[in-house]
Amino acid sequence: MTKVLFVTSEFYPLIKTGGLADVSSSLPAALSHLGLDIIPVLPGYPAVMEGLQAPKQLKVFTPAETPYATTLYEACVAPSGQKIWVVDTPELFNRDGGPYVDSNKQDWPDNCLRFGHFCDIVSRLSLGQCGLSWVPDLVHGNDWQGGLVFAHLHHYANLHPQKKRPATLITIHNIAYQGLFSYAEFEALSLPHEWWASGGVEFHGHFSFLKAGINYADVITTVSPHYAQEILSPEQGYGFEGLLNHRKEHLIGILNGADYTQWNPKTDAYIPHQYGPTSLQQKNLNKVALQQSTGLASNKKLPLIGIVSRLAYQKGMDFLRTMIERFIEDDVQWVVLGSGDPHIEQELLALSRLHPEKCQVRIGYDENMAHHIEAAADIFFMPSRYEPCGLNQIYSLKYGTIPVATKTGGLVDTIINADDANLAAGTATGFLADNDHIDVLEMRLRQALLAFQNKSLWLKLRRTAMAQDFSWNNSARQYLSAYNQAQTLNQKKALEFSS
Repeated sequence: MTKVLFVTSEFYPLIKTGGLADVSSSLPAALSHLGLDIIPVLPGYPAVMEGLQAPKQLKVFTPAETPYATTLYEACVAPSGQKIWVVDTPELFNRDGGPYVDSNKQDWPDNCLRFGHFCDIVSRLSLGQCGLSWVPDLVHGNDWQGGLVFAHLHHYANLHPQKKRPATLITIHNIAYQGLFSYAEFEALSLPHEWWASGGVEFHGHFSFLKAGINYADVITTVSPHYAQEILSPEQGYGFEGLLNHRKEHLIGILNGADYTQWNPKTDAYIPHQYGPTSLQQKNLNKVALQQSTGLASNKKLPLIGIVSRLAYQKGMDFLRTMIERFIEDDVQWVVLGSGDPHIEQELLALSRLHPEKCQVRIGYDENMAHHIEAAADIFFMPSRYEPCGLNQIYSLKYGTIPVATKTGGLVDTIINADDANLAAGTATGFLADNDHIDVLEMRLRQALLAFQNKSLWLKLRRTAMAQDFSWNNSARQYLSAYNQAQTLNQKKALEFSS
């Protein structure tokens, strides 16, 4: 049985800032069903430590091994029963705020040290240096926070060509987040000086954790096929397009899946009224319940537009207030859940105070409300400038909430555009705008609202959307194939090193 160490900085339901947390819990579960022995490992943030049930101490790292008191715990997470490992280093991770930012939404000034230490511990675990009987055959890292693991493993293989290292794979969830730090921070980690090179971890005068992953992992994956093509271009590669084109033979786009045990209106425990394709009248009851709980005017006939998002430029949220104002005289309502840029937050809150019957805004993340918005809204708005995969449009489809989105990344791979041909064929599931210009997005949104008035057309759109299947079954099998590719490449490299 292949053993996989799944390196992540988030894991639902313990700690979540975005889709990575959902992927980190649901993908390992799907891979376990395919026969893999897979263990996610993540840092011991306060929310993680508080959420562990009956944790078992596996290893205590002494000061001679690392500069910080660190304990490795094993626990199972309800309700899935997934086994996880937690790297508990209180000096680095036991603090108020989020995983990456403080309570003022500023990056922790020692993030390089925090995740450098995390990668060091994970590297030791990966190489079987901690006295544990379980040693992985493959390490699967996610985003920049685990990127340095791959440099450590590559360096070990160079120093010890006769010894085996695990195969490696990194998933890029968003290439704009690169783990960039200074040369001084690189030196502070006491890493080998030869790593500071264009063929190593140096990136335009900075130290990049993500570059370590892209450079040294056996296989690179992204979270949708379309995004895998986009990041090869200067517009979407964020400076890595040259390296990615060099490695594109080992670059694979695999669409994220949805966990339908958590996101299914037929069984969703978070929503007041469960429903399916043949009981869509219950969806209107969810709308009325949300209208009443938020302060929107109670009227099930009004189209309700929902947004659950990071309030960031990438997501097109910087022009959301202007977009809502363009519809303020129309018979339409908006409900927004999210957090991010403080300026965007304040703009949206001000608009909500001016027009409480038309627009309600909740700052932060609330799992209960996120589900309720999906179940209550008629339209889900995603005006992203780029979207590596996106999960909310996938959830929206299952809930019969028609997405209006930009034609980019995973949105292209999951939404069948309501153009004339697809409408005639009965295959359309949403409305895609050709670009992220506000006027183009407004036009598509108005087309969706016009379709909403056509009851038979809207019912067809909803039922077609709800019939789509983006479960993890197919994606997990693609990851299994990528793992096999990584292991073959690793064996080939081992032979080259030893010869």
